[in-house]
Amino acid sequence: MLAFLAMRWLALSSVVLSVALSAMVGCGDDAATVDAILVNDASDEVFATLEDEEAQGGLMSDPTRAATIVAPTTGTSLTKGTPPTFTWALPASTRTPRHGVANGTFFWLQFTGAGISDKVDVLAVGVMSWTPSADDWARIAVSPGNLSVRLVTAVVDDALVVEGPWEADASPSYPVTE
Repeated sequence: MLAFLAMRWLALSSVVLSVALSAMVGCGDDAATVDAILVNDASDEVFATLEDEEAQGGLMSDPTRAATIVAPTTGTSLTKGTPPTFTWALPASTRTPRHGVANGTFFWLQFTGAGISDKVDVLAVGVMSWTPSADDWARIAVSPGNLSVRLVTAVVDDALVVEGPWEADASPSYPVTE
């Protein structure tokens, strides 16, 4: 009788372990697909949605709805050793951002430039500026040269884009020096 109970326990624990491992593998796959710096606990699902919108041609140019970078001003020289604070503003006609991790007005900054082998993405919600950590700035300001920052704005509800996404007509550019 003891052997029978031991075999049943072993079989049941194998099933439980198998289900737990499958769930962990599934979660790991989803998390690995998003490589963005998330600011103020912005949702990685929103970032994936914005990337999908862009890939499907849904990104619109609309300076009356899109946020623009106000600091540093375009052409300002940035140094590799000191991370700047990037600040953006919404046009006066745009409504106030909502609150929540997967709801609100999201801002997607995309950095490209000299020495950056892959684009660097930042997704922010509920804030109007971001100062890179020393490690993040080291990824962005890899080498001297020009750095471009693209800013996309979208209103999101439950991780779905309900308005936008929009981008301004021009992206600022900055020379990066030693």
